[in-house]
This record gives sequence, structure tokens and C-alpha cells, in this order.
Amino acid sequence: YSEAYLYDWADNAAATTSPRELQPHETVKLLVGLDDGRIGVLDLVTLSFESYLDDNHEDAIGSLAVVGDGRVVSASDDGSIVVWDMLHGAPQTVLGRSDQPVTFPQGVFTVAYSDGVVASGGEDTAIKVM
Repeated sequence: YSEAYLYDWADNAAATTSPRELQPHETVKLLVGLDDGRIGVLDLVTLSFESYLDDNHEDAIGSLAVVGDGRVVSASDDGSIVVWDMLHGAPQTVLGRSDQPVTFPQGVFTVAYSDGVVASGGEDTAIKVM
């Protein structure tokens, strides 16, 4: 696993609850970037993955960023960044592929999102703002 975030499906945003304060009926799940390029949605009651977001990264996910409006941004060692629509569990925007306006020749290690702007840093040591 690379990075993980608590995500509240009821509020459609990053969870503000501490993991120690969670109750079994909570809608908070743990989002985990996996080595196979998927994002695992971990149920904190059963401690098992209940679903996966996949088919967009071809290598390990190195970074996740939770956006307050129901989106999550993931960055991968394959050089791609995906903005996910968490309500539908589907990619909204894909950056970094050869057919995209912004490309990353090497892996993306970290990603951040704020006010509609995606910032990333990767293996090429460049910081890119989109």
C-alpha cells in the first residue's frame, strides 16, 4: 500500500472522524492506493475491501488526494493522474497519458488538489501545476 485516506460516503468528502472514534455503522471507508494500480475501498468494520476503483492506472498508486466535492485524485508510477468521481466510482479526468495535453515521462509520486488546481511531483523531479 502506498497511501490511504478516510472517506465519508454520507458526506461525500474526506472524513473528519479519527479512526479511533469510528462506530460500526459509520459510512467512513478507507481509500488505499494499491501496488497493482487500483484504489481499494476498505470497510473498517469487516476489514475487507468492499470494492475497487480500477482500469486507469497500469502501475502502483503512489499518492491520493481527497477533494471536498466528492472527488479523489490518484497518481501512479505509470506517469498518470486520475480524478475520480466517487459518487459513480468512475474516472472523471485522466492526465499524463500520451494522448493527453499534459504528459509525465516518468512516475508521479505525489499529488495535491486545491480550488480546481492539480499539482504533482514525480520521478523527473519536476513540479507540475495543472
